[in-house]
Amino acid sequence: MKMRRSATVVAAVGGMLSIAPVASAQTANSQTDGRDYEALAYVPNDTLVTLGYFRAVSTSDVQSFSQSVGVFRATYVLKFGDLAIVPFDALLPVVDATVYAPVPMSPGLTTTLHTSGVGDATYLPTIGYIIRENDKTHTHTYVAATTYVTAPVGSYSSSQLVNIGDDRWRVQPQVAIGQRFLQALTLDLIGSVAFYTDNTNFGTGAGQPVVTLKQNPTVGFEAHATADIDPTFYLGVSYYLAAVGRRDITSAVVPLTVLDPEQTLQTLRFTYGIRVEKQTLILLQYNQDIEATGGASLTRFIGARISHALFL
Repeated sequence: MKMRRSATVVAAVGGMLSIAPVASAQTANSQTDGRDYEALAYVPNDTLVTLGYFRAVSTSDVQSFSQSVGVFRATYVLKFGDLAIVPFDALLPVVDATVYAPVPMSPGLTTTLHTSGVGDATYLPTIGYIIRENDKTHTHTYVAATTYVTAPVGSYSSSQLVNIGDDRWRVQPQVAIGQRFLQALTLDLIGSVAFYTDNTNFGTGAGQPVVTLKQNPTVGFEAHATADIDPTFYLGVSYYLAAVGRRDITSAVVPLTVLDPEQTLQTLRFTYGIRVEKQTLILLQYNQDIEATGGASLTRFIGARISHALFL
């Protein structure tokens, strides 16, 4: 009886490893867009920026799910000459997710799971420095550092197979360097490492025992290239590489250790920027994962981002 129960738990946990993260996969929002850091070179001191994101996310390979994601964000910028400090930058995602999940111990059968709610909130202060090389052509180099701190305030229940929140803390330091040249082109290179606390309330659903989820650090790299078409429009392409840390889950109730393999994910994002007026920018985007290993799913989204700056 104990062996049978353990097998059931292993099957349920195996499903959890692939299902549970999907509702939050696009909500941590720790990826940047091209020219995000360069904006620090242009905005004046005492600027408040409000941003809204919408993304329609889907996949149908290793996993099968769809999500509607909205992210609300506010940023406050202080300038001291060429030094920029962002003491307040916070975002809150809202997610509606539908997952078509395999039924444990029943090959070929699937069930539809639906959930919606508020995701984990992230606070991401930044410090950056602008090295101005030619003010007439707006040629400059910039370096910056950000720390993403994601708090477990999102919707979460250990009895559910799909959750919006992660029920754990996430800290991700990030460094960036960028170059503006030829009065129209901008290149950004960004690296990051994400660290996680343990989720000690990682349930397997269906009345199974609660287990503990641990995860190794995740290493990320981003490269952005953007080019002005004219003063009102620009085009951008972004490349993202994530080496997702291995996830381990253990249970003290039954003998159980499940090791999820390390995963890598490569992604391309295409952006069309529209400057409505001096203080308002709209980004129209298409995002597509192009390669995945370790059982990761290839997702895609179409989305829009609008930002408006208030000069206080």
